[in-house]
Amino acid sequence: IAQRPAPEVAERADASLLPLDEVIATARQRYGDASIKNIRFQGGSGRVVVIYFETPSTTRPRASDQIWLDGYSASTLAVAEPAALPAGNQFFDWLLPIHSGEVFGIAGRVLFALGALSMSGLALTGIWQWLERRRLRSLPAPASGDVVTRPKLLDVVVARAWDETRSVRALELRAVDGGELPPFEAGAHVDVYLADDIIRQYSIWSDPNDRTRYCIAVLELADSRGGSVAAHALQAGARLQIASPRNTFALVESAPASLLIAGGIGVTPMIAMASRLAKLGQPFKMHYCARRREDAAFVSQLRAVIANDALSLHFSDESHPGRFHARDALSTVPAGAHIYVCGPVRMIESVLAAARELGWPPDRVHSELFKAAPVGEDARAFDLHLIRSGRVVHVSAQQSALDALVANGVRIPSSCAQGICGTCAMKVLDGVPDHRDRYLTRAEHDSGAIFTPCCSRARTPVLVVDL
Repeated sequence: IAQRPAPEVAERADASLLPLDEVIATARQRYGDASIKNIRFQGGSGRVVVIYFETPSTTRPRASDQIWLDGYSASTLAVAEPAALPAGNQFFDWLLPIHSGEVFGIAGRVLFALGALSMSGLALTGIWQWLERRRLRSLPAPASGDVVTRPKLLDVVVARAWDETRSVRALELRAVDGGELPPFEAGAHVDVYLADDIIRQYSIWSDPNDRTRYCIAVLELADSRGGSVAAHALQAGARLQIASPRNTFALVESAPASLLIAGGIGVTPMIAMASRLAKLGQPFKMHYCARRREDAAFVSQLRAVIANDALSLHFSDESHPGRFHARDALSTVPAGAHIYVCGPVRMIESVLAAARELGWPPDRVHSELFKAAPVGEDARAFDLHLIRSGRVVHVSAQQSALDALVANGVRIPSSCAQGICGTCAMKVLDGVPDHRDRYLTRAEHDSGAIFTPCCSRARTPVLVVDL
């Protein structure tokens, strides 16, 4: 913005100041009969006279043409006229009457104040982001022990393979060397490495006390991405690799009572839970839902460990006991019990909704769905700072962090792209992840130390990862 001139006139001993009327008369030769708004004597000496004339050619309030004159000779030293000022000056001059309320009144003053505050906010956030970038650049490279390591794989053989129903194939896996397999808890699952780098997760339904085998089951899917097709093709004698069991659906064995709710293939973790509860002598009941009786897998295994009065089978095409109603089932559960549900999305949502309506504490309602949580409308953009390369990758609200990394030429291993297998998991060095996966345990979520870019996001504007 150009500055208005402020001329000076040195004091002269050989001359005297002209009368003010003569100085004004000289100024009027330029501005005619325009009204004089103000007259000032720069520095108070009278050597420089500043005259403010009313400016009729502008719509801005209090606009004036200004002229500086020599008090000794009445010669013009400088002028400042709104019409001739640079755009920056004209913009600034318009802000003054808005600020004073002469334009737009109170509403204008409020808008002006908000604008001024926003400018201050932008300045503060800009400084903060600059300091944050400097801090991130100063972070040390992680030690080798801090890097997320890939799981050690176990070599297993398919000891038995059979069709439990028309669409469910059961597999019994044993160690290739005939030894014991790692221990697991009821509700655990294993990552199974199939052909063509396909990794899928299947719950273990066999007895947790039997470490000679892991029994899993695979539902044949019409819209399979290759996993169920590859698993259904397995025959006895086939060799596979699996990861050690993980449990994100743990059974609270000390609960005074338990309610197990399963739909379709979701029955698999419930079989192991029922076996464990029966062995502990803990009271429990189970509801098992399927479209038709012939579609219900592992009913004989359930009857072997659950008393008849504690097992309710619900089939859509049979009137007794009829369709499963979550609210009715939860209303009869004793206080202090824990509820477990696994199956289709709609069934899980109905159970969770009924639990909320009946006031069940969230820590006593457990669910498992092998599918990542949806992004949702609340998704926000964030930046991924790759500490090893120093790069920053922007992740928009409409894309996953994995997609953003791939689009920027960053190659990382990935498989399920749903937050289930953990193949793409990476170490977090700074920032807070927004976990939306089904791979990490609750404790790992709470620690904020691991990030799954295929589905999870960030609660902070920047997430620094070991990449």
